Amino acid sequence: MNLESAVITTRSDGSQVMTLIIPLPKVIPSALEFERQVRRALNECGLKLMEHGLSSFDTEGEDIRTGGRIYTSKGRTTETYQTSFGAQPVPRHVYQHSGGGTTWCPLEDRARIIGLATPQFAQLLSGALAELNGREAQRFFAEHHQREVSLGLIQQLTAETGRLALAKEKKWSYELETPPGEAGWIVLGTDGTCGPMCEGGWKQVMVGTITLCDKAGEPLETIYIANAPEDGKATFYDRMSREVAAVKKRYPLARWAGISDGARDLRPFLEEHTEVLVLDFYHLSEYVHEAAKACYGETQKAEGWSSDALHTLKHEAGASRVVIDELQHWLSADGPRLTKLARATIERAVGYMEANEDRMDYAAALAAGYMIGSGVTEAACKTVVKARLCGSGMRWHEQAMQQILCLRALRRSTNRWEQFWRKIDQQGC
Repeated sequence: MNLESAVITTRSDGSQVMTLIIPLPKVIPSALEFERQVRRALNECGLKLMEHGLSSFDTEGEDIRTGGRIYTSKGRTTETYQTSFGAQPVPRHVYQHSGGGTTWCPLEDRARIIGLATPQFAQLLSGALAELNGREAQRFFAEHHQREVSLGLIQQLTAETGRLALAKEKKWSYELETPPGEAGWIVLGTDGTCGPMCEGGWKQVMVGTITLCDKAGEPLETIYIANAPEDGKATFYDRMSREVAAVKKRYPLARWAGISDGARDLRPFLEEHTEVLVLDFYHLSEYVHEAAKACYGETQKAEGWSSDALHTLKHEAGASRVVIDELQHWLSADGPRLTKLARATIERAVGYMEANEDRMDYAAALAAGYMIGSGVTEAACKTVVKARLCGSGMRWHEQAMQQILCLRALRRSTNRWEQFWRKIDQQGC
């Protein structure tokens, strides 16, 4: 089943109509194969329409004044553009000013072409590679679009889109959906996870989240930021600071809480931008459980003690000192007999809690309505980083990793992926 002809006619009002003729078989022996043929025929129709559509963005060859210079057409040359329906050659004018230098194609500017691909196709390709590895992305397009796409093209267009997204971060702002009056708390979280690099083995990838919560503490929407490994984390914190500033401007009355695990290097940034700090309750509970098992072994008594201790920590003011004192009693001469390993485990728990005691007022946090767990940030480490970057045998160059992380963060931040492509459509590349 192939497109037999395409005819464009002009109506009396000046609008045009394209008539596409596709011969239909008399006998359809296979529904599976027929549907595939229909898709291929639709792709042919799409190419004809795209040829017409892209040509409409071209000039008539007239001189163009821009940037204080006059550009003159060098004539029409044919370029092949990648579309959702296939590759389509299009003759178009190419310009150059009298002083020579780089040529300019108005069609590509006006149609928002990205790396010789239409914006819709660039969106599809980069979105696919942000979620899937290259071979899976190829298979996706072959199965769902009847479109054979080379791995090189997928990688090239995704890299171009990633570079564009990173370049626009300082220039473009994205709208948040939550009305200012509905945001009670904004929770800032940072964490690190590991990613496999081509140079230097596994290195730390930084992840940040900004979660808007209502006055009852329920999450409404989240902004995600992820950054490839770097010395000092300066780029990551610069990107996070810009996001924080934009959110504070939109929600001036909202209160800010900072959540992280016990890593000391995460604390200064959170202190700078938030009014209260919280030690992630899940990380704390791990230390409490391990200390209980060190004292009582794998018994119901250990489980009961840790359960009571965590309940006390969560609901009673000043509970952190009560639990620390009990752990220190275990370490004293009057405490239970402990093995060297058990003592070291309890000492680690005491040290962890004492270093973070000022961030363990969970009863106040729950009463005020802000989160006590960094689950959003922990999940981001898995969904933004691990799920895509840590497949079997994967190794990444820093630039390629940063492009993929930027695209994945855009796709997971509430409504940002759609806004990014609307801005390209409205403002260009």
